[in-house]
Amino acid sequence: MPKTSELLLYNGRKLSFNEEPLEAYLQHHGIEDAFLSYSSENERGYIGIWQIDKNNRLKLIELKGFDHNMKMVGIEDLFQNPEAVFAVWYTGEINIFIDHSFDPKKRDLKKRRLIFENGVLVDYIDLER
Repeated sequence: MPKTSELLLYNGRKLSFNEEPLEAYLQHHGIEDAFLSYSSENERGYIGIWQIDKNNRLKLIELKGFDHNMKMVGIEDLFQNPEAVFAVWYTGEINIFIDHSFDPKKRDLKKRRLIFENGVLVDYIDLER
Protein backbone atom coordinates (compact mmCIF):
# COMPACT_ATOMS: atom_id res chain seq x y z
CA MET A 1 0.00 0.00 0.00
CA PRO A 2 1.50 3.39 -0.92
CA LYS A 3 2.48 5.67 1.92
CA THR A 4 1.27 9.27 2.00
CA SER A 5 4.32 11.38 1.31
CA GLU A 6 5.56 14.66 2.66
CA LEU A 7 5.85 17.43 0.04
CA LEU A 8 8.82 19.62 -0.86
CA LEU A 9 8.74 22.78 -2.94
CA TYR A 10 12.03 22.57 -4.80
CA ASN A 11 13.17 24.50 -7.86
CA GLY A 12 9.61 25.52 -8.68
CA ARG A 13 8.18 22.03 -8.38
CA LYS A 14 6.15 20.22 -5.74
CA LEU A 15 7.84 16.88 -5.11
CA SER A 16 7.05 14.05 -2.74
CA PHE A 17 9.40 12.35 -0.31
CA ASN A 18 9.13 9.76 2.44
CA GLU A 19 11.58 10.96 5.08
CA GLU A 20 10.07 12.59 8.17
CA PRO A 21 12.04 15.70 9.20
CA LEU A 22 9.41 16.72 11.77
CA GLU A 23 9.93 13.53 13.79
CA ALA A 24 13.27 14.76 15.20
CA TYR A 25 11.53 17.94 16.44
CA LEU A 26 8.66 15.99 18.03
CA GLN A 27 11.06 13.59 19.77
CA HIS A 28 13.35 16.37 21.00
CA HIS A 29 10.41 18.25 22.52
CA GLY A 30 8.80 15.14 24.03
CA ILE A 31 5.73 15.44 21.84
CA GLU A 32 4.51 11.91 21.58
CA ASP A 33 1.30 10.69 20.08
CA ALA A 34 0.23 14.22 19.07
CA PHE A 35 -1.31 13.08 15.82
CA LEU A 36 -3.99 10.49 15.15
CA SER A 37 -2.92 7.86 12.66
CA TYR A 38 -6.16 7.89 10.72
CA SER A 39 -5.19 5.39 8.02
CA SER A 40 -2.55 2.80 7.25
CA GLU A 41 -1.47 5.03 4.36
CA ASN A 42 -0.52 7.83 6.77
CA GLU A 43 0.71 6.26 9.99
CA ARG A 44 2.44 9.45 11.15
CA GLY A 45 -0.95 11.23 11.14
CA TYR A 46 0.03 14.42 9.32
CA ILE A 47 1.28 15.82 6.05
CA GLY A 48 3.94 18.50 6.01
CA ILE A 49 4.79 20.84 3.18
CA TRP A 50 8.40 21.97 3.16
CA GLN A 51 10.51 24.33 1.10
CA ILE A 52 14.16 25.22 0.70
CA ASP A 53 14.57 28.98 0.88
CA LYS A 54 17.10 31.16 -0.95
CA ASN A 55 19.59 30.61 1.90
CA ASN A 56 19.30 26.80 1.47
CA ARG A 57 17.37 26.48 4.74
CA LEU A 58 14.70 23.80 5.06
CA LYS A 59 11.44 25.31 6.26
CA LEU A 60 8.14 23.79 7.25
CA ILE A 61 5.52 25.99 5.61
CA GLU A 62 2.34 23.99 6.16
CA LEU A 63 1.19 21.13 8.39
CA LYS A 64 -2.12 19.31 8.46
CA GLY A 65 -3.15 16.51 10.74
CA PHE A 66 -5.67 15.46 13.38
CA ASP A 67 -5.34 14.94 17.10
CA HIS A 68 -7.07 12.11 18.95
CA ASN A 69 -10.23 14.20 19.32
CA MET A 70 -10.37 14.59 15.51
CA LYS A 71 -9.50 18.27 15.87
CA MET A 72 -7.44 19.65 12.99
CA VAL A 73 -3.83 20.29 14.04
CA GLY A 74 -1.77 22.76 12.08
CA ILE A 75 1.62 24.39 12.13
CA GLU A 76 0.38 27.09 14.52
CA ASP A 77 -0.40 24.41 17.14
CA LEU A 78 3.25 23.32 17.37
CA PHE A 79 5.22 26.51 16.77
CA GLN A 80 5.00 29.99 18.31
CA ASN A 81 5.90 31.70 15.03
CA PRO A 82 4.44 29.53 12.23
CA GLU A 83 5.67 31.93 9.53
CA ALA A 84 9.32 31.20 10.32
CA VAL A 85 9.71 27.48 10.99
CA PHE A 86 13.33 26.84 10.06
CA ALA A 87 14.05 23.12 10.59
CA VAL A 88 17.29 23.71 12.53
CA TRP A 89 16.65 20.41 14.34
CA TYR A 90 16.99 18.33 11.16
CA THR A 91 20.21 16.66 10.11
CA GLY A 92 19.66 13.97 7.54
CA GLU A 93 18.62 13.30 3.99
CA ILE A 94 15.60 13.89 1.83
CA ASN A 95 15.33 11.79 -1.32
CA ILE A 96 13.38 13.14 -4.29
CA PHE A 97 13.05 12.31 -7.97
CA ILE A 98 13.97 14.96 -10.54
CA ASP A 99 12.85 14.81 -14.17
CA HIS A 100 15.90 15.55 -16.34
CA SER A 101 14.17 15.05 -19.69
CA PHE A 102 13.83 17.74 -22.31
CA ASP A 103 11.03 15.91 -24.15
CA PRO A 104 7.68 16.24 -22.30
CA LYS A 105 6.60 12.85 -23.72
CA LYS A 106 9.54 11.00 -22.15
CA ARG A 107 10.43 11.06 -18.50
CA ASP A 108 14.00 10.76 -17.32
CA LEU A 109 13.69 10.50 -13.55
CA LYS A 110 16.81 10.58 -11.44
CA LYS A 111 16.97 10.22 -7.70
CA ARG A 112 18.50 13.21 -5.91
CA ARG A 113 19.63 12.88 -2.31
CA LEU A 114 19.51 16.24 -0.53
CA ILE A 115 21.82 16.35 2.50
CA PHE A 116 20.99 18.64 5.43
CA GLU A 117 22.97 19.66 8.49
CA ASN A 118 21.08 21.58 11.17
CA GLY A 119 18.37 22.37 8.64
CA VAL A 120 20.71 23.72 5.96
CA LEU A 121 21.13 22.05 2.57
CA VAL A 122 24.87 21.40 2.42
CA ASP A 123 25.11 19.06 -0.56
CA TYR A 124 23.22 16.84 -2.93
CA ILE A 125 24.01 13.68 -4.83
CA ASP A 126 22.33 12.59 -8.06
CA LEU A 127 21.92 8.81 -8.15
CA GLU A 128 20.91 6.35 -10.82
CA ARG A 129 17.64 4.59 -10.11
